[in-house]
Amino acid sequence: LDRSLAFWDAQGSAAHARMLFSLGILTKPDLESLLMALAEISKEAQSLSFDIPAELEDCHTAIESRLVEKTGEAGRKIHTGRSRNDQVLLCMRLYMRASAVAQLRMLLSVSQTLALRIDELGDIPMPGYTHFQPAMPASVGMWLHAFYENVLALIREGLALLDLLDENPLGAAAGFGSSLPLDRKLTSRLLDFSRTQRSPIDIQNSRGRHELKFVRWCVDTASCLEKFSWDMILYTSRE
Repeated sequence: LDRSLAFWDAQGSAAHARMLFSLGILTKPDLESLLMALAEISKEAQSLSFDIPAELEDCHTAIESRLVEKTGEAGRKIHTGRSRNDQVLLCMRLYMRASAVAQLRMLLSVSQTLALRIDELGDIPMPGYTHFQPAMPASVGMWLHAFYENVLALIREGLALLDLLDENPLGAAAGFGSSLPLDRKLTSRLLDFSRTQRSPIDIQNSRGRHELKFVRWCVDTASCLEKFSWDMILYTSRE
């Protein structure tokens, strides 16, 4: 998981570095060296080849260590105005947002396929089952339509989740904000967030809250696929 998160941590760090430069905390040479090193890390992370030594524990420490090694003092300055708390929150938020978009695209594709098959096969009669026994007259269209509606509900839930994830937590620091005049609107714009999460304490409290909603949505998606798979097992047996 940390190898997957490394790319998003690098993106968040790049946005934070640009913001620190706008405040005059980083010099132009500092920024250029950091962005070059972060671009290398991003490339490695995309191929899952970014190395995270066991003694460094996680991608955040590994990236920080690489930046210090590559850029010297600039690598230490990049943590200015940022806590590990909001750094991790941002990284997870970016990762979940991208994952939610990918899952929504998959669900949209499934819904389109189901709609097509309902049009093609919908009038074919078939038994409706209960307790693995034929029970009532039904049709292929009636059976497939149940999954179509489930997938549409999952898409609606995913869009609501995406809206929840679409706010920038960076700037909360350890949960009480920063004494520095951080330009949170700039980092929101750089990272394509439509809004900035306002309360630093709420940001800290949302750690785990958003992740649970995301995992619940994944579980509900898996449940739909599981039910469809069970039906396919039944309908491709002797039945």
